[in-house]
Amino acid sequence: MGVTVMANTPQMIKIKCGGTGTTVLQSFPARTEMIKRTTPRILFLLPALLFAADSIGVRPRVDRSQYAVAIFNQALAVAAELVPAEKVRKQFGTEVESRYLVVEVGMFPKARDPLAIRPGDFVLRVNRTRDAISASFAKAVVQLSETLKPMAKEMEAKCLPETSTDKPVAGYLYFPVRDKQDGDNEYELEYKAQRTWMILPLRAGTPR
Repeated sequence: MGVTVMANTPQMIKIKCGGTGTTVLQSFPARTEMIKRTTPRILFLLPALLFAADSIGVRPRVDRSQYAVAIFNQALAVAAELVPAEKVRKQFGTEVESRYLVVEVGMFPKARDPLAIRPGDFVLRVNRTRDAISASFAKAVVQLSETLKPMAKEMEAKCLPETSTDKPVAGYLYFPVRDKQDGDNEYELEYKAQRTWMILPLRAGTPR
C-alpha cells in the first residue's frame, strides 16, 4: 500500500491497513506518505545528554522514499524506520539489542537556510500505553553499563548528529526498551521542533 496525503491545516488521517487495524498519521501541518515494506512494561526514562563532536551518523539514503515511513512539509522531510534486531545484534551485539530499540532517522531539509537538528527533539511513544521514552545517547550508555562500554564509541559515532545544516543527515536514536512489542505500528516517533510537529508510526526496515 502506498498512501500520500496533502494538507495545509492540522489534521488526523486514518488509514486502514489490510484489515488488521487503523494507522493514524498526524502532522501539524504536514504532508504524509507511507511506504509499505514486505519485511516484517518495563520502561524507563534516561536523561538526554549531548552528542560528542565525533557523532557523524550514518549515510543518508538517496531520498525519503527509501525509508519505511516519511512525513514532510514545505521545509523538511523526516523519514524513519526501526532497525531490524538482527542488524542491531550484528553491529552492536546482543546486549545492546536486548536493551534498546534502535530507530534510524533521516532528515531532509528543503529550504536553503540551515536547519537545526537536535536528537532531543525526538520521543518514542508506545501505542498501547502512550508512555513517552527519551533517547539514551551513547554517553549515557557508558555511565550506566560496564558491559556496553566497548560498543559505546561505535554507537555514538552512528548517533543522529546534533548540527545545523541544509544537507540531508541521518543517524540512529537509541531508546531503552526491554519489553519490546513485535509488529509494525507498535511504536510512534514524535518530532517536535519550533513550529513543526510530526508523528511517524514506526515500521521495521528491510535489512541492508
